[in-house]
Amino acid sequence: MEGQLNDGPALYQSHGDYRQCALLVSCQPALFVPRHEPMAQRPTAVLTGTLTVRDGCAWIVTPDERFLALWPSTFVVLAAGAGIAVSGNGVQVTVGDEVTVGGGEYPPQQTDFVESLIDESVPEGCRHRYWLVTELLSEPLPT
Repeated sequence: MEGQLNDGPALYQSHGDYRQCALLVSCQPALFVPRHEPMAQRPTAVLTGTLTVRDGCAWIVTPDERFLALWPSTFVVLAAGAGIAVSGNGVQVTVGDEVTVGGGEYPPQQTDFVESLIDESVPEGCRHRYWLVTELLSEPLPT
């Protein structure tokens, strides 16, 4: 989301929740950054790609595919305009950075399940493959 407080950009730690806009002069969604609550059991696969913003969505893009990143609510996610910064596990990444994340993949056919995890609807333009991020790794794992 994007908003204005006086002349500066507003930064959000919510998962698209308009309640975070209380101190803003204006508040309009500009970037969809879904968040999920911590899970007792979680996937443990690894994905390396580039953090990218396209079509109002925050993606992790690999040479072959793109994934809508579903970030843990315990991470700090700051979004302003078309930019995003994420920090968790002592690691911070921004748009254009190569990121390595732990977690797991969900196909577009599981959008209903993904929406139940993030407790909000996924906009049409963001419906693709999903990556449930469970941790942000400091370096790519060797292949």
